[in-house]
Amino acid sequence: TSRLPLPWARGSNPNHMAKTLTAEERSKITNALPRSMGELSSAVVRVYTSTGGPWEYKGIWGVLLLLVERGPQNFFFRVFDLKNFTATYDQQLGEHGNYTAETDYFHRFECDDHFVGF
Repeated sequence: TSRLPLPWARGSNPNHMAKTLTAEERSKITNALPRSMGELSSAVVRVYTSTGGPWEYKGIWGVLLLLVERGPQNFFFRVFDLKNFTATYDQQLGEHGNYTAETDYFHRFECDDHFVGF
């Protein structure tokens, strides 16, 4: 079996992880990921929701990872708590995700009946 050199493969580029994290934090988050997923990008975020009105902070913050599932190429947003390194938010992105970068520091996407912003 041959292995393709995929740019998002586990451990291929540790510089994708948010630079504000310590090496220990990066390692704990990487180890918490299933082997079937690769990390594309990350940032430290707070999670907000809206049903069309004002944005509401959901009390969730941590390291947001944009993940890709190897094989079927499904994409996910997952937020990891920095105290216990577990996922506190997980959302698969739909085929037409409707992802928008509102500003350099606020991005949003559509879910079933609401919007989520980071």
